Parts: sequence; structure tokens; C-alpha cells
Amino acid sequence: MRIRLTITLLTAIVALGPVFNGSGSEAFISEIVAANNKTLKDEFGETPDWVELHNPGNTPTNLLGWGLSDELETPLKWTFPDVSIPPGKFLIVHASGNNIAEPGKPLHTSFRLARAGEFLGLSKPDGIFTDKYEPGFPALADNQSYGVPMMGKVEQIIPVHSMFRYLTPSSTHSKENWTNPTFKETSSWKSGRSGFGFQRTGTTLQDLIKTRVSTSKRVIWTRKKFSVKNQDSLAYLILRIKFDDGFIAYLNGEKIASVNAVDKPKYNSYATSNNNDGSFLDFDLTDHIPLLKNGGDNVLAVQAFDYRSDRNEFFLMPTLIGGRSAAVDPSSREFLTFPTPGRLNAGQSQPLPGNPIFSRETSSFTTSLSITLKPSIEGETVRYTTNGKLPNSTSKAYTSAIRVNKSTLISARCFSKDGQGGPPISHEYLQVAANARKFTSNLPVIVIENFKGGGIPSDPYKNAYMSIYEPGGGERTSLMNSPTLGTRVGIKIRGSSTQNRAKKAFTVEARDDFGEDKDISPLGLAEESDWILYAAYNFDRALIRNALIYELSNQIGRYAVRTRFCEVFVNTNGGALSYNDYVGVYSFMEKIKRDKNRVNITRISPEDTAEPELTGGYIFKIDRADPGDSGFSAGSQSVKWLEPKEDEITSKQSGYVRGYFNKMYSNLNHPTKYADYIDPLSWVDHHMLNEFTKNPDGLRLSTYFFKDRNKRVEYGPVWDFDRTMGCDDDGRAANPVGWSGSYRFGWWSRVMGNKAFKELYAQRWGEVRG
Repeated sequence: MRIRLTITLLTAIVALGPVFNGSGSEAFISEIVAANNKTLKDEFGETPDWVELHNPGNTPTNLLGWGLSDELETPLKWTFPDVSIPPGKFLIVHASGNNIAEPGKPLHTSFRLARAGEFLGLSKPDGIFTDKYEPGFPALADNQSYGVPMMGKVEQIIPVHSMFRYLTPSSTHSKENWTNPTFKETSSWKSGRSGFGFQRTGTTLQDLIKTRVSTSKRVIWTRKKFSVKNQDSLAYLILRIKFDDGFIAYLNGEKIASVNAVDKPKYNSYATSNNNDGSFLDFDLTDHIPLLKNGGDNVLAVQAFDYRSDRNEFFLMPTLIGGRSAAVDPSSREFLTFPTPGRLNAGQSQPLPGNPIFSRETSSFTTSLSITLKPSIEGETVRYTTNGKLPNSTSKAYTSAIRVNKSTLISARCFSKDGQGGPPISHEYLQVAANARKFTSNLPVIVIENFKGGGIPSDPYKNAYMSIYEPGGGERTSLMNSPTLGTRVGIKIRGSSTQNRAKKAFTVEARDDFGEDKDISPLGLAEESDWILYAAYNFDRALIRNALIYELSNQIGRYAVRTRFCEVFVNTNGGALSYNDYVGVYSFMEKIKRDKNRVNITRISPEDTAEPELTGGYIFKIDRADPGDSGFSAGSQSVKWLEPKEDEITSKQSGYVRGYFNKMYSNLNHPTKYADYIDPLSWVDHHMLNEFTKNPDGLRLSTYFFKDRNKRVEYGPVWDFDRTMGCDDDGRAANPVGWSGSYRFGWWSRVMGNKAFKELYAQRWGEVRG
């Protein structure tokens, strides 16, 4: 299994034999991966971060009521259902934010892990922590694991730069069975240290290349004989390899790993794609340990391929490492050699390279800046980019001060001598023109800068950087102060009827330096990655209609998106930020989606095809269809899917929903049965807010409703009130007297004829009116 590329799906409890006798009998947090994108896949086909627990005792540990939390002050932030860890076994918990705690199902916490490191603790039902990573686990790179080592010292079976036998084959060698351990090498084979290849331009591989091959070659065959003592006691075996651009590896004649290689390679095959990763990749060969023989009769054979369209460099350096089980101390935590979800943890690995140190962090300037970089660990190399890309081992090495004379994003990483990269850090340096330097506001100010990336499209997302400036200490917001938040984002224009307005609305997706979604907590709002910059325009010149009704909805106990007023600059031309980039007063707001802090419903997966799982959760909308979607009709109503997306819905899920809506519609006018299908009070509140404001689009467009698992249909969150309450450019909301007629739309014409529902409506109106 390739640790960084192969995805494994585990159930909640991983059954292994007894592992070891630990230093205690309490369950503990044995392993963490906080930047997972390859090591483990959940039941939704996604790769959230994960936490592994281990029971070292001799009896089962029941976790009912235990807590897992990323907050020291809230030990029971997420609690376990009635699930036990058998003695010597492991339990995987996905740190996805999906909040799934059902016995017999894969578990998902209500929070996600921060790859930069944070507190993590396991507590008993009384809130007393039995294990905690305090002040926190360290920053972790993609697919890197941290936890309790359960293996002994790493054994370098084939170290870096070992002597190999190698051949650059020709047609005369095409029929040779060279991967077989008994193969007899001819005089054409030569000896050389691993680090085979060439580099035409650049210096990134020069120190690693120990055996140079002709730049005309595109294939190398390599063989290494090695010995293993007591192979039966090996607990793990890892192929760690650095290559450009593809390879196939064989252990004693058996194929064990490959990347960018054809199924049946020839002596002159090319790689199927290029590989510019620049770092070592790990492949778990533990299941192949039985292929090994005690003694020196083992052979690792590797064929390397160059890519046809990238002949600048060609490189191969394979290593082989192993380890044996060792005594375990749950309080001893280290970077682990590779992730092992649900299995005996690997041994200690070398820690990541350190963080680059910037002479100046994110800030504004007028004419120019000089930025210096240095590694936090002596001997490491800082590599950086100024084009928005993630630095890798081929990026420019820092040697002298970086002169900044325009708005620039500098991203830097430290690299060890073997090319391993540490956590990336990015800082934006925003050039502010003279006419914007004195700009101040009593509101927060948001700047979107895409470094001459051009106009923002309606699709797909365009890369940019978002900075948020806030008033502080009684002062007004200034662009010359440091921002309170800065992050990479993807941004695109949103809306259907409003896209051609001079003042655009935007959808914003916060991202980390790897391009993955990143939760942020802007302006005091609950953390999430998806946000909206809403642009009130001609229909709402007061700028407050949406924010007012959303707040009113929250005050009566119905979730609506939370908002913050702000002023916004959008710079896409590459020049200094000026007043010409000012686009107006906006509402920064949450996006409607399933989330513990938004529409808090259970997540449904494609595997949920029977009740009760089949019953939810779903979010729907009555609105124009998204591109590529068609929606469906049920219960005399046209409906669109929101979550899950239309292309993610299975036929059984679609059939269940249609059937439910048909039965619901048939009973909407029944005095008692209607309440078996809908949550009447949520329908009342939703209708009341739309009717109170005379919303001409209410209930027929921009309308959302949802159904959680084993629950009834609820209306909400309310949405889109720009044309309401005497709107400037839509006379349909001009008269505050009388009913708007919205009760005639869709399902409302039926339920508003239900006497029981109307009586509830009148009662609720009296309650909220006060």
C-alpha cells in the first residue's frame, strides 16, 4: 500500500490480534493525522483528518459518554455513543466535523483538526481528561502522522545512496528476466550509488545525483541484493523512494509498487505522467514481509522511467526500511515514520523541517519593502515562490533579501538535505496607493487581491488572497494597519439574476497553502470554510434588509445565516490598491450548508439505502436549477437538491424522498396527519417572516427546507429579502397592508387551508409579536 497515494476504507473498529502490554490499561489517543488527503477514506468517499484510539488493557473499554475535544475548556465537545474497544484493538474516529455518533457506524467528530497543531484530549463522562495533547500536537504536513511509537528503531535495510547494480537497457535486453532474484547479471551491468539520473538545467538534484546517466536515456534498471536477519520478527517494511518521473518496484520478483508506469513496461517505455513532487514517497510493504528470506538472497529491483514531455531531469533513489515491535509508553509521542490507521503504529521518524522565519509578516506598504527569510533549524534550505504556487524542492532557494515593489504573496518552506519539505507559510505584502492610505471606516474592511489575476468569473473559483482589517482600540479601520485575518481563497461571482450588476456578489472559499479547504473564524463568526460577500444594490439601497430579517429569524429561534457589515476592495489589475478598487458596503455572511453551526443535520452517504439512514439528512431548495441540475417533481412541487448534490443522490434516496413528499402533500390538509410529515412551527415561522416583509420571491424562489434523519420536513433557513419592505425598484412589496398572496404558492395553498395549521399560525403570531 502506498502510504501517500493509496486510500484505505476502514470500519469503526479495526480487529487486530493482541499488540503489546502498555504501561497502563486506560484507552489513549495513539495516532493523529491532521492533514489527511491520501491515507484513509471515509464512508462518503472523502479524506477527513482522523484520530486513532488504542485500548492497551486486557478487558474491553466502553466509551459511552466519553468525550473527544479540541478545546481544553470543553472536554465533552463531542461524545462517543455506546461503542467499545476490545482489548488490544484500535478505534478510528474521523475528525470531519460531520458529527456522527451512532453505534455500529463509522464515527465522526463535530470538529476538524488544525494542521498547524492544536489541543486534543480524551475524557471520561465526568469531563476528566484521561489523555491529552497539551498544549497541542505539532504542525503536520500532508499525510504525516504523530502519536505513540509502537515499533523499535528504524532499520535501514537499504540506506540512502547504497551501491546498486544498474543498466540502461536496449532492445537486446528486452527479454531478460532481470527482476528475478536468481537473474545472472552480464558485463553490461555496472555498479553505482543510488541517486541515478541527470539534470540538464537547475541545481535541485545536483547534490543527490551520485551516478550520472546519459541525458539520452529514459529508462534505468536497478538491482540491489540485501540481507535480513530474523525476517519473521519484522513488524513493518517500507519502500521510501524519490523519483522523477515514474517507476515499478519488485521484491524478490514480485511487483510491490508503481507510480506513473504502464502495466507491461518495455525497455524503452516512458512514464505515463510527470512527477515534480520532489520529496520521498512511502509505500507500506508490511503485507509483503513473507516474500523476504533470511540471509542475503533478497533482491529489490526497480525500473525508472522519464516522462516524454519533461526531459529536463530524470532521477531514482530507492531505500528500504524496517522495524520491530517495542515497549510502548503512551506518554511518549513522536512523528511517526508513516500513518497506520487501525494498526500497530510505526516507529519514530525524523521531525519535519522547521518553519521559515520572515523578517516581516503580512502588512501594507507604500513604495517598496525588503523581506528576508531564514530557516528556524540550522542547515535547512528555505525555498520560496512569489507566484502563488506552493514551494517544492525545485523552487528558488533563498540567498538574499527579496525586494517587494508591488503587491506580492511570498510563500516559503524549509527543506532538509534529503529534500523533505516542512510546513509552508505565506505572507501578503499589500501595496496601497496614495488615495487609499488615508481611507478609514468604522466597519471592518475586506481586501480581495489576486495579483493581476484578471477579472473574477462566475465559475470556476479563481485564486486570490483575502485580508480582513478591523477597528481596534477605539480606532477606525485603516488599510495601513495589520489585518486581523489573512488567507488564500477561491472566489467567484454568485447569483443568477444579479450577475450583470455593477456591484457583484461573491462566493468565497477559504483555503490553505496546499489548496485545501480551511476553516476560518472571521469577524467573530463560527468557523467554516465557505462564505458569501453579499452585495445589496438597486433593490436594497438601505443595505440592511437581508441582515435585518436574518437576525430576526435567529431571535425567534430559527437559524438564519449570520452577517457582518463591511466595506470591500477588489483588486484584479495588479497595481497598488487604490480607491478605484473600492466596490462598496457588503454583508459578509455564512453560506447555507450542512454544518454543526449552520444547518445541523446528519450527513447521508451513498451507502445509506435503508431506513432509518435513508430518511435524512437532506437539504432542498425551491429555486432556479444550478448548471447541470434538473431537480425533480414530487407532491405537486418542483424541487432542487442542495445537499447531497444531485449527482450524489442514489436512486433509492431519490425514491424515498419523492414518496415522502407525495404522502406529505396528500396529508397537508388533514387536521392531524399533516404533522406526521412536517414540523408545523417551522413552516409557520418561515411563512410569517416572508409574509411580514411582503417578500415577492418568498416561497416560490430562494426558498430552502430540509429533512433530518428520522425527523419531519422543516422550512428554512430564510433567504433573500432584498425586494421586500417597500423595496425601491420592485413595487410588489410597496403596500404593507394585507396578505401578499404568497400563501397560494405550491404546498402553501394546501396547508393554509388546514384549520389546525391556521390556529397554530395565529397563536405563534401572538407569541412573536409580543
